[in-house]
Amino acid sequence: MREQLTTTLILTAVLALAAVGVGLAGASGVSSDADTLAIDNNHGLDEDPAVSEFHSEGYTETQLSQVDGSLAIATDKRDVDADGSVLPMDVRNNYVRIDYNEDFERTLRIHIPRDYQMPYSQSGVESITSDHSAEFTPVRGGEYLEIVVHVDEPTEIVLPLQKDSSASYKAVEWVDMRLQAATGASVFGSGDEWQYLSEDELAQDTAYEVDGNPEDVVVQYDAERADADETWLNAPKGEADDVGVYWFTRSTDGNETAYIVATDDDAPNVRYKSKGSERDRWGGHVRDALKNVDRIQERLGLKDNGDSGGDADTGGDSA
Repeated sequence: MREQLTTTLILTAVLALAAVGVGLAGASGVSSDADTLAIDNNHGLDEDPAVSEFHSEGYTETQLSQVDGSLAIATDKRDVDADGSVLPMDVRNNYVRIDYNEDFERTLRIHIPRDYQMPYSQSGVESITSDHSAEFTPVRGGEYLEIVVHVDEPTEIVLPLQKDSSASYKAVEWVDMRLQAATGASVFGSGDEWQYLSEDELAQDTAYEVDGNPEDVVVQYDAERADADETWLNAPKGEADDVGVYWFTRSTDGNETAYIVATDDDAPNVRYKSKGSERDRWGGHVRDALKNVDRIQERLGLKDNGDSGGDADTGGDSA
């Protein structure tokens, strides 16, 4: 009953987004050329102490190891733009500051965890402290907000983040509220860390045993396979050759055990949690539904095919 209700709520939110032509998904919009420095989530803001500091103090920062610079995020504009004026409408935003201290021209690509900001798509986001603009895109299953900005000299870039006005944020909050009221569970509930299987562990027709209660297990595969971006969908339970991987349970001496099996040599990347959360399951369902929504929007002419290519992500790892 809970699973049926959860699926119904998810599809309702997804269809509402499709109707207005607003998606939780977005294309990466970044080419992997030599001039792009892919910092991604390899920075201190993607660590628990920084997340805790932000939620308790409203501010956190870190030094970047890949370049001479730093990264900060704040709820108060004054913490990142000391010389700027503060207007009443500024409270709608969070703010991310990128300090760049080199003379080398390049494009920076940075991923901000959804622990700080619900990812959303927006082009031409203007810095309030410099003559720069950035591109925002949800990536990695909607678990991160990708920020892409071009720099050519030492500068301080401060970008406003819409913390509660994106359609994706409102849809997720609505689903979470309804789900908690009906089941007591939250889509934002915590779970184990994702475990990623190697090629050897996922050898064809070799069953990989998953520790833990099968009722809590969540298994996902990357539908994009060789692409740089990721779209993590829930793996089918029971044999299914069309996606290259499935999982099943088997009872031995009264104990149920979960197993993951690849059905071909070119199996997709696979990850699992022994104790997953409602959020983990929800994320896989939404990403699957959004892939179909994208196709519908393209057929109806609601989606601009001129956008740069990429996968469909929501608001994922780590949904």
